[in-house]
Amino acid sequence: MPALRALTQDPDHGVQAKALSALEQSGQERLLSVDEWISHCKSNDWQIRGPAGSALARIGADAVPRLTEIVRGDPDSDARDCAVWVLGLMGPAVSSVLPVLKNAAANDDSWSVRQDAASSVERVEGR
Repeated sequence: MPALRALTQDPDHGVQAKALSALEQSGQERLLSVDEWISHCKSNDWQIRGPAGSALARIGADAVPRLTEIVRGDPDSDARDCAVWVLGLMGPAVSSVLPVLKNAAANDDSWSVRQDAASSVERVEGR
C-alpha cells in the first residue's frame, strides 16, 4: 500500500483519483491522515473530492472538528460543499454539528453549499 499512498499525491489528477478511490474502496482510509483527506476534499476535481468525502465519512468522529471548521469559514465554496456533504453522510452520529449545518443552509453565500447543507440537516436529523 505504500506505493498506492504515494500515488495519492501524483500530479496527474486521474492517477490521484484512482489511487484515492482504491484506498477508500478497500477500507484503507486510515493510511492517510484526516488532514490529507481534507486536502483532497478541497480539490476542484469531483473525482478526487468524491472518494475523499466518502473516506472522511468512514473515518467519522476524528474528522468532525476539521469538517466543522471548514463549514464555518473556509473561503473555498467547494471545500465547504464537500464538508457539509460529508457531515450529512455521517448522519445522526454528528447531531452536535446541527447548528453549524443549519447556519450554512440559511446563510452560506454559495447556493450549492446552502442546498447541500439543507440536505445534510435532514440526514443528520434522521429524516
